[in-house]
Amino acid sequence: PLRTASGLAITFRHPATIEAGGWMEDLQAKEAPASAPVAAAPPPGLPSFMLAEVERHKSEDDCWIVLHGRVYDVTAWLDDHPGGVKSILGNAGKDSSKF
Repeated sequence: PLRTASGLAITFRHPATIEAGGWMEDLQAKEAPASAPVAAAPPPGLPSFMLAEVERHKSEDDCWIVLHGRVYDVTAWLDDHPGGVKSILGNAGKDSSKF
């Protein structure tokens, strides 16, 4: 795994692209509607978010993604991603569990 300056370990296992016609484009067409909850119920003590709220956080200054029912603010790690900032921003504000 790659270690970032902050000590975060990242393992990169797939090519990431946001180019038109790529495999990610096909998966994005199958996304849940904005009114769908991100997860059935969050673990105790964690807030709950609707997908519509997550969709508002899709910039380099405020970037959230959903992975397996949990919402992550990944803004601080954009520059550390081995696939580059664009590979994360292409999925910002979305459920990225299938990627």
